[in-house]
Amino acid sequence: MIRGYIVYPIYYITFFVSIFYLITYFQTKHKYASKITNRSPFVSVVIPAYNKEDSVENSIKSVLSLDYPKDKLEVILVDDGSKDGTYEIAKKLESENVKVFTKENGGKGSALNFGIMKVKGEFIVTLDADTYMDADFLKKALPYFDDPEVGLVVPTIQVHGQKNMLEKLQAAEYVMSSFNRKVLTFIGSMVAAPACTIFKADLFKKVGLYDENSLTEDYELSLRAQKHDYKLQHLLDSSVYTHVPKTIKSLYRQRLRWNYGTIVSLKRHKELFSFKYGDLGIFYLPVFVLAIGIGILI
Repeated sequence: MIRGYIVYPIYYITFFVSIFYLITYFQTKHKYASKITNRSPFVSVVIPAYNKEDSVENSIKSVLSLDYPKDKLEVILVDDGSKDGTYEIAKKLESENVKVFTKENGGKGSALNFGIMKVKGEFIVTLDADTYMDADFLKKALPYFDDPEVGLVVPTIQVHGQKNMLEKLQAAEYVMSSFNRKVLTFIGSMVAAPACTIFKADLFKKVGLYDENSLTEDYELSLRAQKHDYKLQHLLDSSVYTHVPKTIKSLYRQRLRWNYGTIVSLKRHKELFSFKYGDLGIFYLPVFVLAIGIGILI
């Protein structure tokens, strides 16, 4: 009997949410393709790095390989007190377009804020040091900012490598997450600022910098952006490729951090759970919290 009280509500909620997503998809699928712009505003790419000697070089080179005017692009690499060769490797790539800094370890949020304070771009991209961009990312992302209410744009995230079964399972999960994020943009409920995000530089002046004490500083920032009525957009047709945990232990630690950080961020911004924020407050966030609760219960 108790099992039924748990299982049947889960079935109902899952069915309801799935139907909601499908209806939204079919109503908006003609809007899924991104435009391409010839406009070339100055863009600053901030890369925080901690013990990423195996990937930092490729991350920087992926930025330099963008299909974008090089005189309108700068890279700010911030080594967050790495204990390996991250800083030395990045320093070798320093040039007129690439500036490399190092600081005492203070966490990812601290490194991001350090870099953001040094940029000169009209737009700011934050990029993880183990993540690589498609060459067309900027040209497809920038047109979304023609809408003055858009504050940030996120590309599709795919798994780099996919050598073992755990990585392949995460790859499938990331595909579904990208679809969900795109659907959520059409109801104003997308909350994410993950491995690669492009922001209006002015957004940080209005909502503040990253919370350096948050375990999920990117998610927390996206909630603040929603509170300031910024729109968050997602690209399905341009991707970044990121490394994911290769073992159950590392995956468990990552997801524990994500879930705990998410719960703390939602508690901090609990006023978002209201009719004032439309579908975000009365549909998506409650369903999201319920999903976390069901996972813990199971």
